[in-house]
Amino acid sequence: MNNREKSLTGYLIGINLLHVVLCFAVMMLRRYEFYEALRLKWASLILTVMLWYTFSYITALGSYMSKKSVAVGFALLSVLPITILTGISFGLSFIREAGWLKFFFIGSSVNYYFRPMAGLLRFLPASAYLFYAVCIAVMAVLSMLGALSGMEASRKKVRGRKVTSVKKKSGKEVPRIDENQVEEAAVVDDEAPKAAKAPRRLSAKDREKLIEESDEELNAEIERLRKKLEENQAKRKDE
Repeated sequence: MNNREKSLTGYLIGINLLHVVLCFAVMMLRRYEFYEALRLKWASLILTVMLWYTFSYITALGSYMSKKSVAVGFALLSVLPITILTGISFGLSFIREAGWLKFFFIGSSVNYYFRPMAGLLRFLPASAYLFYAVCIAVMAVLSMLGALSGMEASRKKVRGRKVTSVKKKSGKEVPRIDENQVEEAAVVDDEAPKAAKAPRRLSAKDREKLIEESDEELNAEIERLRKKLEENQAKRKDE
């Protein structure tokens, strides 16, 4: 598991833990009669929406998501644990003997998890599992939208850093190019002569000529040193 996968796993755990904390706060408020007011139920629903969207947005910035498929995968994985738990609870609802297990162990946990989104019941039929399915879909969509928005913001941030870096190096104002002109600029760049894109490269013939000249100079230097060595040896013999 690389660092990016570890980071995404941490964010997945974090978003579910924060949701559980919100569920705990709602459970504590339910002890008081004023929580039954519709305004407070809508407030908890809005907090849930903000939590899933904002946390996914921060995740995309912190983990440097680069592909839309990663954002979609993050959204699906974020609701995977509660989806599995809800599916098990739904399956046990058809087994009469498992009624106590469903309610005390699984059913109550599922109901606890979706309690902050009770405001949606106003628009849905009286069906618990339909309500659960809608809640899961809403959380997944919010997570995906937040991740995609964060990914786009991260790209703009990177482009801004590149422009700033170019300004600092050149000391000149860099004109801002519209993204719609990128394709046109690419076509113009392809039509431009290769000499304008990059420094001139030596041809194969020029490289061979340069190598031959270097070899000749090297051989001449070797010959000069050899003659000098012979002269020194001859002098020693005469002495």
